[in-house]
Amino acid sequence: MEAHHSRSIDNLTASLRKDDTIFALILGGSLAHGFAQGDSDIDVTMVVSTEEYRRRTRENILHYNNRELCTCENGCIDGKYADQGFLESVAERGSDPARYAFHNNRILFTRLPGLEDLLGRIVLTINEMLYPCHKWLLRVLGTAPRRPKGLMTMIEALLDRPSRDFVHDCRQAVFTFAGIDLEKTYDVWPTRFMKDTETRWMIGEPAIDDL
Repeated sequence: MEAHHSRSIDNLTASLRKDDTIFALILGGSLAHGFAQGDSDIDVTMVVSTEEYRRRTRENILHYNNRELCTCENGCIDGKYADQGFLESVAERGSDPARYAFHNNRILFTRLPGLEDLLGRIVLTINEMLYPCHKWLLRVLGTAPRRPKGLMTMIEALLDRPSRDFVHDCRQAVFTFAGIDLEKTYDVWPTRFMKDTETRWMIGEPAIDDL
């Protein structure tokens, strides 16, 4: 995080503390995940009452954008509104990307008791890592304590020089690491593909491709 990010966050926090409709302000995005660059936006979530959230949903004003509070040229504060019910839904049944959005988030201020515990429940997994979304997948995968030996090198080679051989090597390394019998997968993968993509909408979940 750059110094101008910190100053801009201080400005935002001081400004929104005065708004009684804002119950809590949460810092997220690349700044929370540790992926920020000098020109990164400041991403925040503003928690409001259920009534206020429903009103904003009806009127299509769930987004917040502010440049005036930024202390650097072309800086931007990008925010979204949510209520506590939304956060609880993410904790109970949110997808990996929905949960990862709150990973390492920082509460800038709150009037809601127990908010820190709720954020902890959102990202709680049993010795697992959350799928972050395609944008940050490789960066997060590179921090995994348990992964096939040389996996990141193989992926880099695959991206630099795509070939059938590299695809086979990556696939074989992952399957061997996971204890999956490659030959047996040939019989079941069409069904798994259908469940993950073509019929997943029937159980109310997004297709794997949409994540």
